[in-house]
Amino acid sequence: MSYKTALSYLTKQTATVELSNRSGGHVAVCPQWNGRIMTSCCDGFESQGFGFINVPEINRNSQNKVLCNFGGEDAWTMTPAGVSFEVENDSSDEAVLKSSITATDANGKAAQFHLSRTISLLDETDIETVFGTHIARVLEVPDVLSVGFVSHNAVRSNDDTVLSSRMRGMFNATDHTVLIVPLMQDTEESDRFPYRLDFLGSSPHHRIRHLPDKLLFIADGAKRCQLSVRYNNAAAVIGSVEFRSGLLTLWTFHIPDVPALKDETELEYVSMNTAMAAENFLRFTNYGKTFSGVTEQMKCYEINSFSAPQELFPDEELTYRQYTLHINAENEVLDEIVREVFGVTYRQVYDKINL
Repeated sequence: MSYKTALSYLTKQTATVELSNRSGGHVAVCPQWNGRIMTSCCDGFESQGFGFINVPEINRNSQNKVLCNFGGEDAWTMTPAGVSFEVENDSSDEAVLKSSITATDANGKAAQFHLSRTISLLDETDIETVFGTHIARVLEVPDVLSVGFVSHNAVRSNDDTVLSSRMRGMFNATDHTVLIVPLMQDTEESDRFPYRLDFLGSSPHHRIRHLPDKLLFIADGAKRCQLSVRYNNAAAVIGSVEFRSGLLTLWTFHIPDVPALKDETELEYVSMNTAMAAENFLRFTNYGKTFSGVTEQMKCYEINSFSAPQELFPDEELTYRQYTLHINAENEVLDEIVREVFGVTYRQVYDKINL
């Protein structure tokens, strides 16, 4: 689906805010649907949209059902509440969304939450800071197209509460899409296998491959398969390559740190949260499952960043951020970026996955 077609469809379904840059990048945000970024593009209105838009699900459900599986590149959910945001301010490169709701926390306790979600286009300084100076320089080369954005998500509560966060993105899958997941060995738990794989149907032995310190995961939207990695086993930046169109997508996630120890009375609390920190994890899902009673297939792949439950004190603020950068370029340029970020060549990934 082209970005133009997607935007036309979305604006007929719900209020839509659009961000854009001078080089042809566009981002579509739907505040009433959990403030999610539904899709984006980097080469003008007629170019392909990157986000998966679950048209059958949207058509079956009211636009007010903010927790429905509508798709989208970046959706933030504070467990278990769904939110319809109001637009406090917006411009061509930033949208500020606000909401206050009463909902149950992770322990089933009712509390009032104040939520803010600021979605901004990445500028050169942002890209240098998050992905490195070298990547920022490469993006200045003529004929290299890109669009990048960050969602800065913050939550406060009037009460003591316990909550967890989920940042989710769903993207169009093709037969030539491969996820690159760099791994780091947890020295404190070196005997633990650093990832888990589960699936429906026959064993997906062909779907995952290994390079030194990296997992390669086919995301072709055919047969459901899921890869989970503990947060402290994953390197900072995750990638996806679509070899046919020459599209590279980079993500990174920032979740709250465990609070520092202030005095001995907090020892039990901090120890509990340190243990919970190990439960933060990333999950990658390749869809292709036909749901009962539904004839359509979800041809997409999904990334999720989950945080473990964390205590939130009155007027304390927790923040969660997700950075997304799409780059469309010739193979030589993508090879340079893949080498810089992941320490492997573009060709090594292609040959190993045997597309």
